[in-house]
Amino acid sequence: MRSARPVLLAIACLALLAPTATAQDLPELPDLDEPAAGITPTIKTVGDSSITARNDTARVSFAMVARRRTGPAALAVSARKARRVIARLRAGGVEAGDIRTLTVRLTRYRKKGRVLYAIARNSIRVTVRDVGRVGPLIDSAVSAGATGVDGPSFFLSDPKALYQRALLEAFDDARAKAEALADRAGVMLGTPMTITEGIDVGSFDGGGQGQSDEGLVRSPTPTRPGRSTVNATVTVVFALDEF
Repeated sequence: MRSARPVLLAIACLALLAPTATAQDLPELPDLDEPAAGITPTIKTVGDSSITARNDTARVSFAMVARRRTGPAALAVSARKARRVIARLRAGGVEAGDIRTLTVRLTRYRKKGRVLYAIARNSIRVTVRDVGRVGPLIDSAVSAGATGVDGPSFFLSDPKALYQRALLEAFDDARAKAEALADRAGVMLGTPMTITEGIDVGSFDGGGQGQSDEGLVRSPTPTRPGRSTVNATVTVVFALDEF
């Protein structure tokens, strides 16, 4: 029977030659009670704000329609009415740059190849920057020859200024929410890391719209400008300085 001693000696030699693992060679495990290195704890909140203001500008459209036997005659009468209406609007304080031609249209109606009559239409759109003058201007335009009125539509002349205010208020709202949550969680609120503006710039609700026609004879025509609301939202991610 062969002796097992040489085999045991060989195994012992290999064990002596193998490297010994030390504490320095073992990978360090993260402390589960502390946040991973390089990761900043954060809190995200969404702030919103709405500002309502009285509409300060209006648009009104006027039509001057004339019916005559021939096209040139109808067009001439329509143009004459348009000149009178524009002159009356200018006298009422409307700037020349706030009066814009919308359409000039001439339609001939025929029967068996013969022109029976023609209708000419000249329409303008007017921007009124003093909403208190809208009613009197409508009456004045009708008395000068306007045969149709469309409007008025009221709106804010500078919604961006209100939106800037709403945007700042929305940020303050987001910060107030974050501070309340951080205080409840027992942590300290840090600096903003990201600030994202809401996609929807604002919604505008201009009231006071309506229509009238050549039968309008009241003076002044009553109008109500109404109010518009501008909305803003801001999403902010804040750092948390302490746990």
